[in-house]
Amino acid sequence: MENSPESFAGYLPEDFQIPSALAHLKTILFQDPRIPKNESGSQNEAASSSSSSTTSNSQTLEPLTKRSAPAQETLKAQILHANQELDEILKKESLTDIDAKRLLELRESVLKNEKQLRRLQSGQLAARKCRSINRINHMPRPVGRPRYEETYPELQDRILAIVEEYGSDLTLDELRAKLKEIYNIEMKRSTLYNRLLPTNFKSPEGKRHTEYNFFNYFLSYFYMRLGCLGLFIDLIKSMPSQVLGFGVFLNYYSFHADNLSTMFILLNRLTSIIFPVGHTKIWKYLLPVSILVTYLTPLPYTILVISYKWSVLFHIGNGSFTLFVNASDPSKIYDDHIASAYIAAVSALLFSLICGALNVAIIILYRQKNKDMRTGETSMTAAKLVEQQIESRLTIYAIITFMGQLSMAIFYIFVYSATKFFFDDFDLFLSLINQFCWVLDLSTIVLPAWFLLWASSKVKEKVCSMVLPRSWIARNEARMFKRQHSDVQ
Repeated sequence: MENSPESFAGYLPEDFQIPSALAHLKTILFQDPRIPKNESGSQNEAASSSSSSTTSNSQTLEPLTKRSAPAQETLKAQILHANQELDEILKKESLTDIDAKRLLELRESVLKNEKQLRRLQSGQLAARKCRSINRINHMPRPVGRPRYEETYPELQDRILAIVEEYGSDLTLDELRAKLKEIYNIEMKRSTLYNRLLPTNFKSPEGKRHTEYNFFNYFLSYFYMRLGCLGLFIDLIKSMPSQVLGFGVFLNYYSFHADNLSTMFILLNRLTSIIFPVGHTKIWKYLLPVSILVTYLTPLPYTILVISYKWSVLFHIGNGSFTLFVNASDPSKIYDDHIASAYIAAVSALLFSLICGALNVAIIILYRQKNKDMRTGETSMTAAKLVEQQIESRLTIYAIITFMGQLSMAIFYIFVYSATKFFFDDFDLFLSLINQFCWVLDLSTIVLPAWFLLWASSKVKEKVCSMVLPRSWIARNEARMFKRQHSDVQ
């Protein structure tokens, strides 16, 4: 049942007008809550017709781009449909309870859809802005500072010139100081260090020469040590003469090859000091020659040992034995023993003297280079103090290794003397030969290897890191650092 205006006559004021009441109702329904009322409280300025409301909504809710936005289009269609339905209801002269309830529902629906539409449009704006920022951030940009090779194209030549003039034993800080002082090139330590590294750590420039005597050491087991210990007697006794002779040949051959390799290693170190830049090119040609000389030179003096008729000589009373030439031709035995002992003695003495001379030359040239670099310097820093300690230790180490080589030479001289003058005294000869093991250990392992732990800090750190706990190593490094600085002060 519709309610006519006449039915509310008793409840309405006398000046109540239907059109003005409908306009007032529309103003209340569609007033934007964000717009404050004026001080007089009148709402005539906020009121508008349904057509103007629809037009203003469509103007403020225009799509941001020409792209299709299905969610926004759906909300706009719902808002437009609700506004049209509101216009139809408000055009009625009389409103029912259902119409009034529908007016409130449509108002809530329009406000809700407009709010959702504004949220979608603001999200669209934010996404567009984010894409623009991402495109800017991902654009390729030039580096802030060019590489040192571009700023200083002759950097490598400058470093080589400094090394040729002041030596290859410059520290990193000293090389930086020379670059800044002479060529006005200032670099960080890490930058300069990376440019000094070889392209491949496995290349010849990245390797350090290391001397290995293990081959000679293990071959001595077959020749002498097993006999002194009396081990594997039955096995060695059953071997043919050629196998026993081959073992003796390897022992002599490795001894001469070890002397030659030691000489070439020292020669390489000497050329690295004299020619700090060009020694790589020099040894590019000398390395194949040194390998051929090391492996081929001992053959003419040792290959004949295989042709001898070797046998096992048992020692009565202690269960040991010695490899010995068969006594079928005593004159030949005598001559062969003298020849082998003589060659070994001459080789040991000659190479010990050569290696000693090379060590002395290396030490003198190294000290002379450092002396020229320190000319005019009065202050003593911790790095210089450590460098002096390293020089002293390397000098002592060179002397000790020379004494080891000299002891081996003296031993072979005694063997030659016993073979030539005391061969008839067989007990004296065997007692001298049996000292070969500890003399070999002293000259090839004890003196070079164990004293290297004292002379080289890098080798000592490597061994300590494998054996000692890290906490002890850290405390020891802190104590050594404190001691060095206290010595400098």
